[in-house]
Amino acid sequence: MYSALKFLSSFFIWLSIVILFGGCTIPAPAPIPLTEEYAFSFEKRYMEEAEQIVAQIDKNRSVEHVVKWIQPSNKKENCKVWTGVTKTNDRTKKDSFKLFWDGGCKDGYAYGLGREIEIHDMFNSQEQVGIYKNGMADGGYCVRKYINDSSVIIVNGECNYEYKAEYTVSITSKKDPKTFNTLLSFNYGVMNVFPNLVVADEPFFGGRRLMKIYPNFAHINYDMSNNEFEDYNVIYSMKNSRFVDDGIAIVIPKANRIIVQDVSNGRVFTSYPQSFIEHISSMYSEILEAEERALVAQEKALTIKQNYLDKICKPNIKVAFMDNDKYKAICTDSEKLKEAFDKNMEMANIQKQQIREQIHRQNMENAAARQAYAAQRQAEIAQQQVFNQQIQNMNQNFNAQQQNFQLQQINNYLRYGF
Repeated sequence: MYSALKFLSSFFIWLSIVILFGGCTIPAPAPIPLTEEYAFSFEKRYMEEAEQIVAQIDKNRSVEHVVKWIQPSNKKENCKVWTGVTKTNDRTKKDSFKLFWDGGCKDGYAYGLGREIEIHDMFNSQEQVGIYKNGMADGGYCVRKYINDSSVIIVNGECNYEYKAEYTVSITSKKDPKTFNTLLSFNYGVMNVFPNLVVADEPFFGGRRLMKIYPNFAHINYDMSNNEFEDYNVIYSMKNSRFVDDGIAIVIPKANRIIVQDVSNGRVFTSYPQSFIEHISSMYSEILEAEERALVAQEKALTIKQNYLDKICKPNIKVAFMDNDKYKAICTDSEKLKEAFDKNMEMANIQKQQIREQIHRQNMENAAARQAYAAQRQAEIAQQQVFNQQIQNMNQNFNAQQQNFQLQQINNYLRYGF
C-alpha cells in the first residue's frame, strides 16, 4: 500500500504467517538449538566466493580502466581535466560528448574552485564541484551530480580518483510515471569498494535498511522501530545475488521474544550462540559508523558547494558556452530537494492517515463482528435452553401419559378382568 513496505521480501510475509498461524500446510521441523558452526556456515561459504569475485573485479578494473586528460571545450588555454573511462565504454568518443570547466587554469590543468560539466547526450550528463589542482578535485571532498532521462542523483562527500573507499551521502530523485511526483531516496555510507556499508533511509514512513553488501550476497537489517504500522523492530536476513533470503533470519518483534529461524525450512531454534548475535551486532555498529563518517564528509563537501554557489549564483553571472538556465540549475538544487521532500512527507502523511483510518475501521468491524458473534452465541444458547426445556416438558408429559396408561390398564384389569 505504501512505498516503505515494498522492500519486504516474500520470506518475511511467509515468516509472519508461520509465526501467527503455525504453518497451515507444511509443518516446520521440530525446534532445536542453533549451533555456532551452522550459524556461520552460510556466510563462510559466500565469503569464499566473494574473495574470488572481488579479485576478478580488481583484475578487470586494472585492465579496463583508462585515464584520459580532456581539454574543456570552453577553454582556449591548456586546462586539462582528469576523466576516467573504460576501454569498452569510452563516453568521450561519442560525437555528442562535451566537457566544460568554469574554474581557473594553472600549468595546463584545471585549477581552483569550479565545476566540470560533462554532456554525454541529450538525456545524460554529470557534474562535479570541487577545489581542483592538477586537473583533479583536491582535498578529498566534492559534490557530484548524475542526470539521466529518469532520475537525478546527487552525491555529497569524499571523492578520489582510484578505486578506494568513499564515504558519501547520495540522494536520488526519480519521477513517478503515474503521478509525476518526484520520489526521493537517501543512502549513507561507504561505496566504491567491497563490502559496501550502506544505510538506505526511508524517512517518510520510518524505515531503514542497514546493509553490508558483497558482490554475491548481502547482510541486511530492516529497522522498522519507528514505523507505527509494523509489529517488529528489526528483521535481519542474508540475501544472495538474486536477492533471495538465505541462511539464518532474526526477528525482533516489538513484543514477545526474539525469533531465530532457518530460512530454508522454517525451523525455529530454541537457543542460539551468543557469538552469532554479537557478530550481527558488530556489523550493525560498523554500518552505523560508516553512516556517521558519510554525514561528516557530506558537511565538508557542502561547504565547498556553498562557496561555489556564492560565486556563480548571481544575476550578473552568465555563460555563453552552454544554455545559461541549465548552467545555473545547480543554484536551485537545494530548493527543489526541499520542495520534493516536503511533498513526499505530505503524501506519506496522507497515506499514513488513510492506513490509520483503515486500521480503525477494521478494528471497529472486528469489534462489531465479535459483538455480533457474542450476541449470536447468546441467542443460540438461549434457543438451546428453550429447546432443552421443550424436550424436558415433552419427557414429563410422556412419563405422565405412560403412568396414566399404566393406571388405566390396572383399572381395566381390576374392573373387566383384562
